[in-house]
Amino acid sequence: AAPLSERTIRSPDGRAERRTMSTLRTALTVGAAALGGAAAVVVYGKLAGDGASAAAGDGGASGGGAVGGGGGGGVAQVIEADLTWTGEAFEAGVRVVVDDSGKIARVLSASSGDGAADGAAVTRRLAGVALMPGFVNCHSHAFQRGLRGKGETYPPHQAENSFWTWREDMYALVESLGEEGFYDLNRRCFAEMRAAGITSVGEFHYFHHGKGKRGGFDLDRVVVRAARDAGVRIVLLCAFYCHGGFGGVPLGEAQSRFATPSVDEYFAHVDALRAEVVEASGGTATVGVVAHSLRAVDMEQFKALAAGAASRGLVMHLHIEEQPKEVADCVKATGRTPMALVNDAVEVDARMTAVHCNHTRPEDLAAFVAAGGNVCVCPLTEGNLGDGIMSAEAAAVAFAARPGAKGGVGNAICVGSDCNARIDLFEELRWLEYSQRLARLRRGVVVSMARGGAGGGAGGAGAA
Repeated sequence: AAPLSERTIRSPDGRAERRTMSTLRTALTVGAAALGGAAAVVVYGKLAGDGASAAAGDGGASGGGAVGGGGGGGVAQVIEADLTWTGEAFEAGVRVVVDDSGKIARVLSASSGDGAADGAAVTRRLAGVALMPGFVNCHSHAFQRGLRGKGETYPPHQAENSFWTWREDMYALVESLGEEGFYDLNRRCFAEMRAAGITSVGEFHYFHHGKGKRGGFDLDRVVVRAARDAGVRIVLLCAFYCHGGFGGVPLGEAQSRFATPSVDEYFAHVDALRAEVVEASGGTATVGVVAHSLRAVDMEQFKALAAGAASRGLVMHLHIEEQPKEVADCVKATGRTPMALVNDAVEVDARMTAVHCNHTRPEDLAAFVAAGGNVCVCPLTEGNLGDGIMSAEAAAVAFAARPGAKGGVGNAICVGSDCNARIDLFEELRWLEYSQRLARLRRGVVVSMARGGAGGGAGGAGAA
């Protein structure tokens, strides 16, 4: 886990602690919902004076014990750290009961007033340690870790460097990877996530097929194995990818390794994968549905994917409106923006997550969020690729509290590490705020939005 500052945790008035952790709580809560309720397990972070994280896989509530097989239910251990994050504050005297399958069974707090914590005998005392939930990383392409440094050169003959030129570097990486290299990149990426305090990942996976293959989906199981070996819980967000652009453009050579020929074949694979993966993992690996983007999936396919996800009770994710060119191409082909098409085509609910939304119109985003949809932003990747940032008006919609949101915290936003050029969810949250500061020329923007303040609640944006 990332080191935690003692000053931040124990600030005299508590305000710094609440400001920092309220945004984190939102990202954890929405991230878990966007991945179908993936339960975060605990990780440890040393207080100031010892930057090292506690040893992983040593029988505690993190590590191998947290991602072990299913079954059980008996108490394996009761853990008490100096401080434990309860969802509202760091508290002393909190005891975490872990069952013999490695899952958190109960959290007992003296502040609850029922005296339950006093009756649970501590079997493991973590002195000098702050205990908090593992992060939920809602959007990742683990293999893209292999692009670190490779996509950061800008030849003089290349007049414009953008997402689209970076994509060519990504395709070159795809064409170079065999199964062993692909596994190694994924495992190293997941291990780095684990070291950064991430215990659940939504792996938005479209790199399905081995070298020289257009079928078989053999790399899907490789991703799951890599996550298991790294000790991270995974929701394999299995992507449907059929076209190379709007209007049914054929797939390119590198894209052939992403190919899913038909919706029926796709769901046959998803169903088989669910039965295999969930049973073998003891519940630490599950599956979700993905439409890669509306440039890779036509609207009839999108509707069929959404219906299939709903009938199976699975989450559904899609990339949307990351780049201005994507929006312009969609409008040229259909007369509508991608998000407007989504809102009209299917019944949006809390199972659906739109990734990026950098160039989404406020009115389109308002309809999506009001229906229950989640928005996953990836500020470090969006900055790395020059994607742009969500407009102030659209951000006000996304960050504003929805009806029933606990404590007025905006409940539409979650975060992901995306291309994994840097894996640090604290930094993602920091740049979530910083990007809006740059756009608005003021500070405290996200907190103000979440509270519906002058910085722009949904009503202030005219989008309530």
